Amino acid sequence: MTYREFLPCPALAPHVTRIWCWDEPPAGVQTRRVLPDGCIELVINCGSQQRKAPADGEALEEQPSAFVAGQLTRYIDLVRADRIDVVGVRFRTDGFARFTGLPADEFTDRDIALGDLWGIELEERVREARGPIARKVAIEAYLMRRLPAATDRDAVVAAAVDRLADGGTTDIGTLSAALGISTRQLQRRFRTATGLTPKQYASIRRLQRVVRILGLAPERELTALAQDAGFYDQPHFIHEVRRMAGIRPSQLRRSSSDEGGAEGEVSPFYNLAPTGRVVSPPTRRHKR
Repeated sequence: MTYREFLPCPALAPHVTRIWCWDEPPAGVQTRRVLPDGCIELVINCGSQQRKAPADGEALEEQPSAFVAGQLTRYIDLVRADRIDVVGVRFRTDGFARFTGLPADEFTDRDIALGDLWGIELEERVREARGPIARKVAIEAYLMRRLPAATDRDAVVAAAVDRLADGGTTDIGTLSAALGISTRQLQRRFRTATGLTPKQYASIRRLQRVVRILGLAPERELTALAQDAGFYDQPHFIHEVRRMAGIRPSQLRRSSSDEGGAEGEVSPFYNLAPTGRVVSPPTRRHKR
């Protein structure tokens, strides 16, 4: 398995947090659970077609070969049956909408075919490129051409994202007052720019903090873990993890340990929100 993450070029850094490539030979049918991470991603699949099962229990649906994966508010399960050869762009929380001029909440919990949005040029260039570096260069060149049309960042939303990024229990009314706008205005502008409400984003950041802590200390006691991640109390912790991840906190902990590997195991790649550094892949083998 080869998984690599790259920092974007400086001009794209205000909008994009990572460009990543993942290549793995065939290993039979693989099911991988993907959790909300607070980011929109552009995904180009050069390997076998993948299918997804939403959290609401609907039947498996095929994903396009190239698509924009909108913000997730609950988990999805991805199923593959052959070679994994995928390249992706992880946008900053409010980064993707600036390239389209479209409200980000139009993409939430949806996969939008890239061809319907921007045509097939980028997919073709990525498929023609040989190796991760060449693919990264092709993606950056394409996004740089779209950069002049990108809208300016909403300073109020940017400040709200920064304040909520730690996943704490910031009261939205207090936050909107500190930013000098009404709660309704904050809700609308935040949702338009990110695809999430401030409350949803704060909840996802708490969940991602749990994932990061467990990646470093899988035996962390759950009561302490809930407190460290910013949950109000243990019932709130259990409820939110089950709602967003579809499993109990104890199961999430097992999926982060060397005892993982069961169907529904949590993806170590697509669930890592921006941390300000390149994330190294885990040493054990993972399925997605």
